[in-house]
Amino acid sequence: MSEKETIKSLITAVEHRCRNYLQDEMELPVKTVEHAPQQVKSLTLKDMTALVSLGGSFNVYIAFSFEMKVMKQIFNTYTADIEIDPDEEDMYIEETAGDVINTVIGNAMAEIPEDSVAISLTPPVVLPGARNITRHKDAYFFMTDFITELGTMSVMYIGPMKFFTTNLDLKVD
Repeated sequence: MSEKETIKSLITAVEHRCRNYLQDEMELPVKTVEHAPQQVKSLTLKDMTALVSLGGSFNVYIAFSFEMKVMKQIFNTYTADIEIDPDEEDMYIEETAGDVINTVIGNAMAEIPEDSVAISLTPPVVLPGARNITRHKDAYFFMTDFITELGTMSVMYIGPMKFFTTNLDLKVD
């Protein structure tokens, strides 16, 4: 399987796993899923973002960016049976964001066919607070929004231009 086919398989698996994770594990129904309709020059991160890098023969960054109501619902579900000191809540919310991306990406990687290229995964970096990521001229952004009744969780892919068409569709030769 080529690099481009591997990335396409990964994005398909991540979308599938995100929807199932939100709906089945967090009991947070996904009302709609929207894909970036056009090329964007910057990505606006939401209130809490976790970022990992996938590497091997290609390099792609994946970010999960959460509106705070969605993140708090996930956090509350994670910690339902645990007492959390209010002074430590922000730290644990950040840890939860990192755990979500690790869980979903790890499970998605298990769905990729065995004949795909080898993929390495970095530990997550968590970025609290809304920010912007500006696109470098040789990079492309691809984004999927999972819209729930509480707000949006966005999955953002940042990769080399060679993997995408000018409409931000995955390009597979």
